[in-house]
Amino acid sequence: MKISRSNFIEEVNFITPFKDKSLIKLERTINSLKKTNKFFKVKHLIIYDSSSKNLINILQEKILYDRRGFYNLILKEASSSGIYSAINEALEIIPKESYYIVLGAGDLIINNKGKLKYPKEKIILFPYILSEDIKKVFYRKIRPIYSGMPYCHNAIAYINDGSRYNEKLKVSSDYEHFIKYIKFHKLKKENLEKNLQQNLKIEFDSKGISSKSKIIKSFENMLIIYSELGLIKILLFICHNFKRVIYKIWIGRR
Repeated sequence: MKISRSNFIEEVNFITPFKDKSLIKLERTINSLKKTNKFFKVKHLIIYDSSSKNLINILQEKILYDRRGFYNLILKEASSSGIYSAINEALEIIPKESYYIVLGAGDLIINNKGKLKYPKEKIILFPYILSEDIKKVFYRKIRPIYSGMPYCHNAIAYINDGSRYNEKLKVSSDYEHFIKYIKFHKLKKENLEKNLQQNLKIEFDSKGISSKSKIIKSFENMLIIYSELGLIKILLFICHNFKRVIYKIWIGRR
């Protein structure tokens, strides 16, 4: 059956919370987004911390806007600190029922080869690689829901359904949002991978994750699992992560 033009997404919103001392990573992300304009319009919302205002002023002077209107840059100073509050502020600007992807400064759109189709189940997954992965192996599989965030948050397109991220959580609000999103829309894990679209691939900037944040993430993950999935799933989470630690130790000794 021939797919009509209306079956393709014409515009995608990209959200980038920004708080940094350099524009290098942010400019790389912007340049990668500009290359997607053959297939859909890009609305790029950069919600920046007040400490980065001077850098944003420099960016405004340097940036070259696409005169054809395929790349639309929106800059907004965050009213409060925090990644998730910045995402929420962007969602207030993005129209309801339109798709958005959260990209950190340094994340790149790569191998953009075609249009994006409207998914059947209100979520789109994209293959992604980690910037530090020498082998450049693309991830395409969803991990168990109880294991923590089962797929890279920056490689998922959500529909703006009015839901917001929990600003009280420090590092795991994306995990809570994912669980609540699929529960609200009654999406089953076994069907989510069917919404994988290979026309767009993402390189996730995996540098700078500290051991302290991993400890906080594990604690917040367990709170989320207990609240949304139940006590038994916490035990599965602990077993899953224990196996991962043992595996890494074993590989390190070889």
